[in-house]
Amino acid sequence: MPIGLRGSSSIIFTSLIRCALPSWLFAHCRNASASPSDLLTITDFETIDWELEFDGIWACASLLHVERSKLNAITQTMSNALKPSGVLYASFKYGDTERIKDGRYFTDMDEQLIEMLFDNVSGITLEEIWVTEDRRVANINKWINILARKNEAF
Repeated sequence: MPIGLRGSSSIIFTSLIRCALPSWLFAHCRNASASPSDLLTITDFETIDWELEFDGIWACASLLHVERSKLNAITQTMSNALKPSGVLYASFKYGDTERIKDGRYFTDMDEQLIEMLFDNVSGITLEEIWVTEDRRVANINKWINILARKNEAF
């Protein structure tokens, strides 16, 4: 289940069970006398109901754990959660397969699949797609990264 770390107007999704919280979260907690749990939302993509809430959504290596058949609806939900001109970043392992590895579900994406996905989501425009090499020494995976922006009219 992804963990949503809420900033003042952004959310970060991670599928990690153990994660290092970003320094801005701890700085905010010290300055605002808040605890991290005040800013932590534990949810899954299918129960998100935010509307026009965020300037940015960071979904690094988290949407890849969603079944391809559910990606259109979940991407639409994320589009709905963005404010006008809000930005979505997402990354997937590069490819076109779906698989279960070590008990975890993976949906790989390539440029064509990304474009088809965003053709079916309203209110958001795909702005950039790029491919990167995995930074972890033991891995030879490629990653596809995307930036999309919420349309002003929505």
